[in-house]
Amino acid sequence: MKSLLLVLTAFLSTISFYAQDWELSKEKNGIKVYTRKSENSPIKAFRVVTTMQGNMGTLLAALRNPISYPLWYDHCKKTEVISNDGDGLIYYVEMSMPFPFDNRDIVYEMIVKQTEASAEIIYRALTGVKDETDGLVRMDYAKGSWIISSSDAVTSTIIHEFEGDHKGNVPAGIVNLFIVQGPINTIERLKEYIRKK
Repeated sequence: MKSLLLVLTAFLSTISFYAQDWELSKEKNGIKVYTRKSENSPIKAFRVVTTMQGNMGTLLAALRNPISYPLWYDHCKKTEVISNDGDGLIYYVEMSMPFPFDNRDIVYEMIVKQTEASAEIIYRALTGVKDETDGLVRMDYAKGSWIISSSDAVTSTIIHEFEGDHKGNVPAGIVNLFIVQGPINTIERLKEYIRKK
């Protein structure tokens, strides 16, 4: 029952997340980044779309492994798996911020849905799971998804969406100035990470 409720909650959240129009903000090396205003945060949401070398299994293995995130996810400083019971993965992330701002941290829950031709990873912030750390700003609102689809054994299309509130003393205007480059850095590093596997 608990698993069913988690999946339904994630599904309804995803419908709402996809409902609004996106605006193309930048395209580089086959990576397209779209943005839009968020109803729940002063920070813009983003969607990044690309096609890359790597089959769905290889990509899914990387995305389901938070321990690998510091190697390729932009500004990800460290991660920790809190629990993995098969139905869902709960993990902790610390994100680095430029001086003079404090680093952010967050606890996520991840749910994976998979078919033969595609897979979807849905993640959202959880509260009350891990004690806050002095010197870090705890994010309590964030959600996103990764959708992977493969038409053959060597290439896959990826759609990654995210929205969240960084909280604290970082002006939203400053974050929004850099909201496009971060996803590009992430995808470029993910491509390199997969290439080396």
